[in-house]
Amino acid sequence: MAVPVDQAAGAVSTAPAVERARDAAARESWAEAYTLLYEADRHPSAALGPDDLDLLADAAWWAGHVDESVAARLRAQAGYVAAGDHRGAGHTAWWLYFEYRCLGRPAAAAGWLRRARHHLEQDPDCPEQCYLAWTDAEEAQEHHDPGAALAAARRMNHLAGRSGSPDLIALSRQAHAAVLLANGRRREGLSLLDDAMCSVMAGELSGAFTGWLYCLALTQCMEAADFGRAVEWTHAAMTWCEPPWPPASRALAGRHPDPPPEHSRPAKDPGGRRPARPPDGHDSPGRTPVRNGPDAAEPGLAAEPALGGHDNPRPVPTGAGQARRVGPTGLDLTPAGPAGPAVAVTEGAEGQRAVPLTDNPFRGLCRIHYVEVLDLLGAWTLAEAEAGRVCQEVLVDSLEAAAAAHYAAGEIRRRQGRLDEAALSYAHAHELGRIPQPGLALLRLAQGKADAAVTGLRLALACQSEPRHDLICRARLLTAQTEVALAVGDVGGAATAVAELEALAADATLLGAMADTARGALALARQEPAQRPLRRALAAWLELRIPYDAAQVRMLLAAADRAAGDEEAARLELAAARATFERLGAAPDARRAAALLAGRPGTRGTLPGGLTSREAEVLRLVAAGRTNKDIARTLVISEHTVARHLNNIFAKLDVTSRAAATAYAYAHDLAEVVSGK
Repeated sequence: MAVPVDQAAGAVSTAPAVERARDAAARESWAEAYTLLYEADRHPSAALGPDDLDLLADAAWWAGHVDESVAARLRAQAGYVAAGDHRGAGHTAWWLYFEYRCLGRPAAAAGWLRRARHHLEQDPDCPEQCYLAWTDAEEAQEHHDPGAALAAARRMNHLAGRSGSPDLIALSRQAHAAVLLANGRRREGLSLLDDAMCSVMAGELSGAFTGWLYCLALTQCMEAADFGRAVEWTHAAMTWCEPPWPPASRALAGRHPDPPPEHSRPAKDPGGRRPARPPDGHDSPGRTPVRNGPDAAEPGLAAEPALGGHDNPRPVPTGAGQARRVGPTGLDLTPAGPAGPAVAVTEGAEGQRAVPLTDNPFRGLCRIHYVEVLDLLGAWTLAEAEAGRVCQEVLVDSLEAAAAAHYAAGEIRRRQGRLDEAALSYAHAHELGRIPQPGLALLRLAQGKADAAVTGLRLALACQSEPRHDLICRARLLTAQTEVALAVGDVGGAATAVAELEALAADATLLGAMADTARGALALARQEPAQRPLRRALAAWLELRIPYDAAQVRMLLAAADRAAGDEEAARLELAAARATFERLGAAPDARRAAALLAGRPGTRGTLPGGLTSREAEVLRLVAAGRTNKDIARTLVISEHTVARHLNNIFAKLDVTSRAAATAYAYAHDLAEVVSGK
């Protein structure tokens, strides 16, 4: 049948644009590819084929248009089905499963996963089966079946090896490492993860898989409390993410070896295609990602993108050489930075359209790990600023990263004594679906609301269905539970938390430091020798270069030294702690250290800190290691009254724990004060 002249002309006119788009994608210039394919797809007389629609879906995601990515992939999938291309249909069906899962639509995701299995079942050894094997491994872990998870990971390794794709081989090693780490095989898991990351850092992988593996590996390092690897890989990830992007170190087209002869059609993704939004370790198959809350932004942090179906923020021209991202509610979501991204302005039927020329959706996902590392290293000002950038950079299918950024900002603000701002940060994190613990519990303790702190931690610990999958989260909850339990006089509860914390520690230096710190605080409360575990903890924190926790241990050591009669050692520890707190901006802790350094006044006529005689009696008994029940019995008052006195004491002395209050008592001779004197 003859082709009408106008249609033939249209096909000719779009062909160069499509070819240029394919070339741009091969160079990982995704925004350029998106612009070209978007315009080609709008041409009235020339339709894109399924391969190019799949490419448009990839490019739209990289350019920040999640809704268009899904729409284009749906059309690509229909095109593959119409052409009888089961591998193409299965491949796109799996990505639709993944995208819908990340967008919080589990029913749609489950349907597309079933279709992917149906399309690929006739070709059980094709490279696309790697993704199904990976899904099988994650689902087996969800169902507490480590044997099935390991079998699926090994099958993925086998399929990846047959494909000859460096991308799939590295991803399969990461997936295998995840299964091993989840089952407590730490040494083997980290060894496999090192292997996968060698390919990443050597530049052997496509940009898509490089970003994906950075995100996955950084999450696993933090969850496994491997701070050394987290620091090293976080800095490498941020170097890779920063503009100008894409990297010019690798041309993707034709780099991957062909699959075995029996598979004449190469796998779709091992050509450098983007792997959708990477999972972060908290968004396994079957889990629904969080949605965002109110539009109000908190001080110092950008407002998070608003969700409304697929209402993804659109770039609009600013007239200043950059695109301003504006969400459906009018919130300004412009990425932070001195200049912002360059833009290309294209003409179409709807007028000008501005899209960023260079962007990297992995940037915000990697940056949240950078924030966590900066926080631990004591670079709080930079960490807080970077947390704001995370909220501006993440896409609508990755808002748990924004939740983590708000939580991290809350932690910094709490430690600096900015309690109202911290409460707002925790509220934003909660609105985005994150349980803001243990930070919120420690905030409540600092506000004198000990009961709320106890309840919040108990519920948070109970909500952890897989404690060993996220060791650092469990350890932080247990550390806070120890502090809160000691603050309310529950020495038995603190001992239980310390025992579990020590069982988690294994050979992880970070977890060992946390366990030794908690053990030392418990020993002080029991009036037992505490120097040994506290010295071990201090050495570990200093080795890890985590200054705030090292200074906190110095405060405990000062209390232990004073209890042992070594005033000079106590003052040395207090001076070092105060210097650290002042450098970090941890004002409440710095004031407490300064008060303890003020000396042992020995003046019994006036009680320090504005304490009443009854509060001094309660503090003396706390310093003697008595529980709330013991104090109530001794003073013939109720336990509720004891708790009220303790809240007042903590507020007046600017302390948050029994151990700190005990140190204050020894520093000011209150441990020897008798009622009425």
